[in-house]
Amino acid sequence: MGSIRETEEKARYVQRSVVKTEKNMHELRSCLQGYLRNQERLRRKSLKLATVLKGYSECEEKNLKGVLANVSQKLAELQQFRDMADVRVDCLSAEPLKLYSMICSNLKGQIRLRESAIEKEQRKQIQLDKVMIKESGNRTKVSQSQLELAGATNDVQLATAALLTDIRRFEETKRTDMRIVLGEFLFTEISYHAKAIELLTEAHNNLHSTPLEEDLQDLQFVWGHSPTTPTTPYSALPSP
Repeated sequence: MGSIRETEEKARYVQRSVVKTEKNMHELRSCLQGYLRNQERLRRKSLKLATVLKGYSECEEKNLKGVLANVSQKLAELQQFRDMADVRVDCLSAEPLKLYSMICSNLKGQIRLRESAIEKEQRKQIQLDKVMIKESGNRTKVSQSQLELAGATNDVQLATAALLTDIRRFEETKRTDMRIVLGEFLFTEISYHAKAIELLTEAHNNLHSTPLEEDLQDLQFVWGHSPTTPTTPYSALPSP
């Protein structure tokens, strides 16, 4: 009796595990796809910013023009890496999770087969009980009913053993897949952000190392030889 109870507890665990995994994998894939859609929107905004900066640079003197063009170039280059990163995440992290719909469906099919085998065993047991009550003297019929019950019981045992073997393989595969899926996602994000730091640092250094004040010499014709006075950047002016 204890063995039967233990087997049924295992079967219930299998069913809960399959249902939860199917739900969680679906939610994880949907979340990754939403993440990629948001990244694509951000990528388009960044490319628009790069385009605006490029257009602005065409209206300025050489040093400011160069700085603006450089920032534009770095932003555009970074978005190429973002696009490649998103494709990688989609292929190696999001798409593999789609397989779990089929995997879990197959396991639920096995669970149903085992349940059908149990129902058959119960019917055969009821049938044997009736024969033993009504026709206990009919040895042929009793033997036939006993054989049918034994066959049904064997089917349940085989279905249970197969299900437990498959769920063990399922749990092992799930852990391997999660390590691969999340590992690829994290590696891709690390690589992208490392490239982002590299490119944005280059743009930042170029911005602060370029002598923008030299452009004023090219604008000398505007104010001629009028005396100049120190100016305060607009960003430093007090609020009204």
